[in-house]
Amino acid sequence: MREGVLSHCIARQVGSHPVQVLVIQVGTLQPLGVGAAGLALLSALSDAQVDAIVAANATELPRYGGMTAERMRLLIRATRERGWSVIGNHATRNVLAVGMAVRNARGEPVAAISVATTQARMPRERQQLIAREIGQAIKTFLPHGL
Repeated sequence: MREGVLSHCIARQVGSHPVQVLVIQVGTLQPLGVGAAGLALLSALSDAQVDAIVAANATELPRYGGMTAERMRLLIRATRERGWSVIGNHATRNVLAVGMAVRNARGEPVAAISVATTQARMPRERQQLIAREIGQAIKTFLPHGL
């Protein structure tokens, strides 16, 4: 969920693969954009909101795999073009995650869903498959938004 300039992890589901990638704990707050869920949320906001949030978080970004405001803007552009986020090696080293924003009934991005695993288990084809599955789940279970 979005909390101002931060993302707040409110739930986590652990998969069944023998290698578990527990990248974030429930309750964790981090700058919007450094993880796949936060990047999806940030990318769904207006340019003015993005500029304000990136500026507000600028001093914290380097703590996340050397993230910079410039790199964040490139990731936002790619996320907007693709329709879903993908990010690796920033929130957690050697982990790649895919995310998609969830909107409320007014169309505002308020939450996001992401799936994370090791980079080796997340080639481009799997990223695309997971993004399609997330999108379908949002349409099926939240047809009118949150």
